[in-house]
Amino acid sequence: MREFNLSFATDAEALLGDESYGTTITSNPSFTAVQEESPWQSFPFPEAVTACYVRLEAVSTFYDQPGAGPGGDRLGIGDIAFLVSDAAAGNDLVVTEIDVVDEDVVLTFKSKPSHNYSLWRTTDLSRSLGDWEELNDGYPSEGEFTTFTDNNLPAGTLRMFYQVRPAL
Repeated sequence: MREFNLSFATDAEALLGDESYGTTITSNPSFTAVQEESPWQSFPFPEAVTACYVRLEAVSTFYDQPGAGPGGDRLGIGDIAFLVSDAAAGNDLVVTEIDVVDEDVVLTFKSKPSHNYSLWRTTDLSRSLGDWEELNDGYPSEGEFTTFTDNNLPAGTLRMFYQVRPAL
């Protein structure tokens, strides 16, 4: 998939059908993927979105039919993950950026000075939180934003999910 659009809906809108889907949530971002060897691509949202449902609409593929332009029946979707934040409930912990640099994953998150954080990871979101791998249980804040680098990914890792928690 090369280009795609996202639209969001509340519980009420989703129950009303296509005509009402996404009418109260005005953020409907569009994205263009880059065809490269990297197993992950991140797309920052222009604003925070609070929704119960997400609709992904494929707009174009990487397939280019000679003389006819982009199109065709070749559509590929691997893993799709959204950062779920309870920032609206007053939790200031929000991951603001995720980068893949060589074999490392670099997370940047909002933090508070003089606080410590626990960082966890898993390749399987069906695992309970207690079964996630703890990377650090006392990572110090760097101020308003903190950056953590996971430089110990297991060989052959194609996807990884992270969680940042206040350290106990």
